[in-house]
Amino acid sequence: MIQTQQSKEETFLQITKNISQVNIDNEGTFKYILILLEDNQNQEFYFVRGLKQYDYHAQNFKHFCNEAKNNLKWSEFTFNLETGTIMAELNGHKFSFKCVGGGRLKHSVSQQALEIYGYSQSYGQCDHKISLNVIRTVYQYLDKNVITRNDGY
Repeated sequence: MIQTQQSKEETFLQITKNISQVNIDNEGTFKYILILLEDNQNQEFYFVRGLKQYDYHAQNFKHFCNEAKNNLKWSEFTFNLETGTIMAELNGHKFSFKCVGGGRLKHSVSQQALEIYGYSQSYGQCDHKISLNVIRTVYQYLDKNVITRNDGY
């Protein structure tokens, strides 16, 4: 019997289907991060993490690392909280995750409102519009209830 190895594209899709794209609290103001999954074939996929139980952006990143590590059977998986990076291998293919910045979320499911602003002292400022587009895959708020701005901490 011949075994066929999963292609890098199939493995990339496996990762994106097995790790939730968005994990943020429904109510409150809290720090969040934007994480980019890349391979060397120009495929990109973003994740957003923001849980109010964490006081620091790095804690959100560590939570994401543990979540990602536990959801798939990686042959290699190492992360660095300081740089916000993960180097991983699955099905013989290498992938990298990078925290491309962060900020704060003011989120209210009950009021259908979202505000994205600020930056991360650890990881810098990300493109809040990308974060908004990722969050909208789960929370489809109208533009009148959404604010993105770069000022504030």
